[in-house]
Amino acid sequence: MGACFRHNIAEGRDGGTTDVQWAGNTNEQKIEFTDIAAGYHFIETMGMKLKEGRSYSEVFGDEKSKIIFNETAINAMGLNNPVGKTVRIWGEEKQIIGVLKDFHFQSLYQNIKPCFIELNERPREARIMVKLQPGSESESISEIQKIFDQYNDHLPFEYRYMDDAYESLYTSEKRVEVLSGFFAVVVIVISCLGLFGLTAFSIQKRRKEIGIRRVLGSGKVKILWLLWSEFNRNFIFALIIFLPFSYLLLKNWLNDFAYRISLSSWYFIVAAGVVVMIAALTVASQTLKALRNRPVKSLRSE
Repeated sequence: MGACFRHNIAEGRDGGTTDVQWAGNTNEQKIEFTDIAAGYHFIETMGMKLKEGRSYSEVFGDEKSKIIFNETAINAMGLNNPVGKTVRIWGEEKQIIGVLKDFHFQSLYQNIKPCFIELNERPREARIMVKLQPGSESESISEIQKIFDQYNDHLPFEYRYMDDAYESLYTSEKRVEVLSGFFAVVVIVISCLGLFGLTAFSIQKRRKEIGIRRVLGSGKVKILWLLWSEFNRNFIFALIIFLPFSYLLLKNWLNDFAYRISLSSWYFIVAAGVVVMIAALTVASQTLKALRNRPVKSLRSE
């Protein structure tokens, strides 16, 4: 378990300071560090990885004079072989005992910032972090509450899952995902209905032509391709407009994130292929229906 204060992802609050001094900082460089105050075993509980050095441990006695930085902080400070060196934070001298591999403690909209973890077992706003075994969450929380009530019977027992805290950072993205999916289905249905009606109207106008072609020996596949080619030009024109616009729209959205995927051409090729396939099936369904009629019946109609 580890206590964490001054940095609370769930509530979106950060603690920070620029009052960090180290040897070689001749230019009086001001770097803003995020401060994470924690207890023993916090790093292990959160699954953080050490690049070098060690974590806090009761084996070494009082460790309040020690400090642990992340990779970004060490790089920003320009320190080589940082373990064992001393820095001054808020006027107190602290020895660097470890360097953590960079980890995300904010939204992916932001770059990883310099941060340090200081030992503080009794912070002003204590929070206890517990790692639960999957499948035993309810039982574990009940046992924790019993222990909590023994020492804090006058305080309410409140808890929150860390994955829920991270998920809350992307509430707007989840909302956009749901709305985009809903409107995409609506647009596809409306488009298919329009295409269905346009195909039916076009076939109705060309019933005699279709009948003559069949009498003269044209196969169903050839007639189907003939009718589809009329719509094919419109689809190609629509895709020429749609693909660059969608690329720019997605690229602009992804640029808001500090960490993002790269847009592959396959995303757009697959999307275009699905659209063309839906359109082809819509046109084919109406065309095949017309081809089932006897040519003589089409020629006799006025």
